[in-house]
Amino acid sequence: MTKVETTSFSLTDDPHSAEYFKLDIAALLDLDHNMSKVLNVGCSGATAALFKSLYPQVEVIGIADTPQKMAEVSAYISQCYCLDLDQDPLPFEDPESFDAFYFCHSLQQFVDPVFVLNRLLPYLKVGGKVWIVLPNVARWRKGLKGLQSKFESAGQGISSQVGRHFYTFQTAPSYFLDAFPQLHLYVHRVTGLFPLPILRGTVLSEPVSKMMNRLGCRFFPNLVGMQILMAARKICP
Repeated sequence: MTKVETTSFSLTDDPHSAEYFKLDIAALLDLDHNMSKVLNVGCSGATAALFKSLYPQVEVIGIADTPQKMAEVSAYISQCYCLDLDQDPLPFEDPESFDAFYFCHSLQQFVDPVFVLNRLLPYLKVGGKVWIVLPNVARWRKGLKGLQSKFESAGQGISSQVGRHFYTFQTAPSYFLDAFPQLHLYVHRVTGLFPLPILRGTVLSEPVSKMMNRLGCRFFPNLVGMQILMAARKICP
């Protein structure tokens, strides 16, 4: 049995920087050299550009929920469809035609995420990968706002993308993967910042701050984690 990778890390120290999210997500995208076609579900411009920069030779098909998102990613993907995956017919004809699925802060937006993933799985090759990035609703800052009855959207970033469903480090893999015996989880970790914003960059040196972030993510994933990162491989039809 392959050991699930749970080592968590953060590559930057600024939680408000787009680079914080992009660099950590980049470490999840372990595309094999023989992969040639990926489905990007959600299609934000930042993640589409990231994938293009990492794997310019790969054909990326996108699914967006608005024409605005389609226009935003047009420079980075081969083809994009505007669909509601909860109900619209799928445009794909050939089964097992994709090498990977990429869900970056998008699965929690669907009415029934398990139903959506189940619709798409027949189009993933055996041996193909599913990359999932979700916001962690149990993070300390969200918990504090909840205790203060502050549930409004932050307007940008993770707090604006929690969506219809809420996940923690423990519940995310069981919710998605227990329903799919054909998927084998091999990465399950978080990225985030230890909750000492006043000390970071002032009292604590950068190496110490990064060490505390790594230890916090590893031993207190729900408290510290901003994002939940999962990767699974399709092991049978």
